Amino acid sequence: MRRIRAVVRHAVIWAAGWAAVPTALFTVLKLTGVVPDSVSWHNGLGLAARFGIIGFVARAVFSTIVGVAYRGRRLAEINWVKFGLAGGAITAVVVPLFLQTMNFLTDGHFIPWHLVLDDSLWTGVLGAVAAGGSLKFAQRSLASSREREAPERIGSDA
Repeated sequence: MRRIRAVVRHAVIWAAGWAAVPTALFTVLKLTGVVPDSVSWHNGLGLAARFGIIGFVARAVFSTIVGVAYRGRRLAEINWVKFGLAGGAITAVVVPLFLQTMNFLTDGHFIPWHLVLDDSLWTGVLGAVAAGGSLKFAQRSLASSREREAPERIGSDA
């Protein structure tokens, strides 16, 4: 149960982040006149909500896969390059399938695959960078915190 709560908590945080970015971008574009008046605030907030849903699902799937694949391993034991490549591959497959599913559920039809699969390249690259980069960042952070604690431990023993 603790693991499920953690997955949901992280998914909610990602949903908020994924919704906040398009909201801010839409607001700036709307206020500067780049977005035409025919596009309402309701449309912009609906788009942000869709991004939030995608962020929630992406984090929930990612956390579940990582929990299963790397159970019992420490951060330092995971190769960040392989992790990034796996994250990119998973993202390149999951995002287009998710977009097709959401389109079918909301509009009742599928989008032509060539319009969805071009997103696969970009989401794969971004997924690889995000997964590999975040793991490398976490590993460096963990290593630097251990280095800061080491002198304190030595000094406290003396």
